[in-house]
Amino acid sequence: MPKRAKDQPANGGREQAILQAACAEIRARGREGARMADIARRAGVSYGLAYHYFRSKEDIFNAILEQWWTRLFDRLDAFDRDSSPIADKLRGLFGYLLDEYAADPDSVHVFIAETSRSTSSLSPQRLKTFKAFIGRVERMMTAAQKRGELRADVKPGHLTYLYLGGLEALLSAMVLDNQPLHGEPARNRLIDGMMTVFMNGARPA
Repeated sequence: MPKRAKDQPANGGREQAILQAACAEIRARGREGARMADIARRAGVSYGLAYHYFRSKEDIFNAILEQWWTRLFDRLDAFDRDSSPIADKLRGLFGYLLDEYAADPDSVHVFIAETSRSTSSLSPQRLKTFKAFIGRVERMMTAAQKRGELRADVKPGHLTYLYLGGLEALLSAMVLDNQPLHGEPARNRLIDGMMTVFMNGARPA
């Protein structure tokens, strides 16, 4: 967790407002172009109060990523406790990310444009977290192969890259082109198309 100035406890409402404002500023101006003064103004707090909660813009960025990863790993934990087929879990993961995009496109933009597709943001710790996420999905693929749900002649790591690569490509196209997600039918069509393409190649013959 990023250190807060003077180790003061966070006011959840104001802190979250700052994080949401930062996502919007980063989306509008890029990570380097976003300024603390503009973040504070968008959040409706004073410049000094923004620094009361976060020592720097980098601390804000770290907090945004921490929230993102916490929610995502919580979802993977739920999948680990679930005995559903792999197709349902992979569908659920894609659906979760689309729901995040529909609810908060700014934060998804930050994750995709400033982290997933930007090597400059991948510090050793961020790279470690990113690899841990890939490893968790690969573990799901391995378990599914052992249950006979996925073909065994393709390495689980390769299946993972194919799935996550397709997922990232779709999300990136939506994020970078500012494409809205028009309701539940559009969401389900995207998921159905993605899963049909992946599972048709990944199922055992």
